[in-house]
Amino acid sequence: MTVRSSPRKAIAPADRLNWQLRERIKELTALHRTARALQGPAGDPLRALRRVARDLPRAWQHPDRTVARISYGAAVATSDRYRRPCTVRRVRCRTKGGRELALEVGYAGRGGAFLPEEAELQRSVVKLLRSYLERSEAERRLTRYYATLESTVAERTAQLKRVNRELRREAAQRRERERQVRRYRDQLRQLSSELLHAEEAERKRIASLLHDRIGQSLAIMKMRLDEHRARSRVPRDRGWIQGFRQLLDETIRHARALTNEISPPLLYEIGLAPALEWLGEHYQELFGYRVAVRCRGTGRAVDPRVGFVVYMAVRELLMNAAKHARAERVAVEATFTERGVAVVVRDDGAGFDPARVPRSSFGLFNIREQLGRFRGRMAVASRPGHGCRVRLFVPRPARNATGKAAP
Repeated sequence: MTVRSSPRKAIAPADRLNWQLRERIKELTALHRTARALQGPAGDPLRALRRVARDLPRAWQHPDRTVARISYGAAVATSDRYRRPCTVRRVRCRTKGGRELALEVGYAGRGGAFLPEEAELQRSVVKLLRSYLERSEAERRLTRYYATLESTVAERTAQLKRVNRELRREAAQRRERERQVRRYRDQLRQLSSELLHAEEAERKRIASLLHDRIGQSLAIMKMRLDEHRARSRVPRDRGWIQGFRQLLDETIRHARALTNEISPPLLYEIGLAPALEWLGEHYQELFGYRVAVRCRGTGRAVDPRVGFVVYMAVRELLMNAAKHARAERVAVEATFTERGVAVVVRDDGAGFDPARVPRSSFGLFNIREQLGRFRGRMAVASRPGHGCRVRLFVPRPARNATGKAAP
């Protein structure tokens, strides 16, 4: 598909480069906004779809005439001032749950063609939406399992009290019901484990997409911009090239930061210690509080699965320190020994009463459950007005006959 910005009129190389740079930055911004909109909890999919549909037209070459429509089953989200488009391009797919997802982007007025990069952007957005909606479906199933489990436990407990008062011989039935509850809990842990693996894989895929496609494209654009600057003899051209080069450097920096936040390559390539140090620096810059990270050892010998769980746990605690505790200082101390991994996170925030934290608090509950998969544990010490101290410990995985860590 060929797009001409000005028919029958030659375009200067500098203007064409300027136009291409603006278009790629718009596409990167749209992908960045979509990733950020879909990064949080998937509790309200329609709200996220509306946000994506509202922001998406800005990435097209004619944003004033571009409209977007996202349909997911019976739910429909459209861009602002949506009108039926004359020229439209549709991308459809189905989630694992069998529901149809469709993204339509078009021009409300006559004329206008789609760039190849816009078509690729539309397919990438659909992939992100599909992953997000599948995660939403999985979380809804998990919520239903939670409700079923709590209801079943309450019902069985009441029955056991009545049975104990009636006949001793029915104690066997009570033991059977307790075994059933344990099976439900095992199933719940298995679902939580699958959700964690799916999240880790999706994070790696999105990070790879940002690095391989967006990052490399930006790097090539930067090289070509430098070449054009070196050849240019016009001071005015060199000035605006330098301005766009600075904008491109900032965009590359944001893309790298987003890639590291989604799936830090330091964790898998160098070790857990450098990943925690980067995380502390990133959250200090992001939220404005002071984060001090001290590590004893590199953490390179830590099992990658354990490292990912510990990294996500520290990330959750740093997020809580900023959102709930309103802390000014946070200290992270990590120790890597033959016994295992020990991490202590302290903050000087508002503090809370651990005994009054609801069991439905998913953040701390999820940390405890994921650590439990590796025989790890979490201890919380806090009181109102005196900050919080959380200690995480994961023992070194046992080795099987082949010398590999047991699953």
